[in-house]
Amino acid sequence: MAQNIIELDTVTFSAAISACAKGGKWETALQLLNTMSQMKVRMDTTSFNSAISTCKEGDEWEKALHLFSIMEHNKVESDTVTFNAAISTCENSREWAQALQLFGAMLQIKVEANTITFNTVVSACARGGEWEKALYLFNTMAQLNVESNTITFNAAVSACKKGGEWEKSLQLFGAMLQAKVELSSSSFNVAISACGNSGEWQKALQLFSGTVQRQLQWDSVTFSAAIGTCDTSGAWEKALQLFSLMSQSNLELDTINFNAAIRACEKGSKMEKGLVLFHDMIVLTSANLLKGSPTLKISRSAKST
Repeated sequence: MAQNIIELDTVTFSAAISACAKGGKWETALQLLNTMSQMKVRMDTTSFNSAISTCKEGDEWEKALHLFSIMEHNKVESDTVTFNAAISTCENSREWAQALQLFGAMLQIKVEANTITFNTVVSACARGGEWEKALYLFNTMAQLNVESNTITFNAAVSACKKGGEWEKSLQLFGAMLQAKVELSSSSFNVAISACGNSGEWQKALQLFSGTVQRQLQWDSVTFSAAIGTCDTSGAWEKALQLFSLMSQSNLELDTINFNAAIRACEKGSKMEKGLVLFHDMIVLTSANLLKGSPTLKISRSAKST
């Protein structure tokens, strides 16, 4: 009886590599691509794209760039997906310079850069602390008629905040409102934090209220940003109110929240309240329900009042 011989071709391998990419099996995906080469099965753009995408899961940006160079050597055409996958891998590995080089090469050979491309490269600059480059890329989108979205704005706002450019962060947030881009909790979190750098606690509370109006879910970062802003601005009563609200919201508290609340008690000469909070802090730490180590932030002058 004759045996059926199943021939493995480009489509077969590409499907298998794509499945590995979706399952986070980056090592297996790269092994499959290597097997394709050994068996002299034609490697196409799709198979390379899937393999490069898996490198992000393994934080293997160098392998992604190596695969990219193999594509060029074998004269396999790279497309928007190829570049996006490689740039995303570099962004994930905090290799912003490599991400920018890829972006430059993309424009040079006239491969279309889309919203995903810009989102990724702006995020790469933000993670690398390169706020000026992030802002330049953000402005370039409009010149190239590429649509910006929530992710783009959040990345640009975050980049400016990390660079200490809180005014630009708030300007971008204002532009986000005017553009009627969908706002997320992250958008408000960064804007509220930026208010802390400028001492604008009233603005921070307005933004905090805005999350309620837009039915956005509060998270620990939202409260931490608002409490921290009120704390550094001397609005101790508001800081305590927010801390109390956070406690009632069943959100995870950490030492940063407690320290800010205890400092607020010190500024408001609420010694008893500060000690109660410190006691709660110790209890939660002992029960492993609090991140960080407890530190008492009350001065001698506050203790004497």
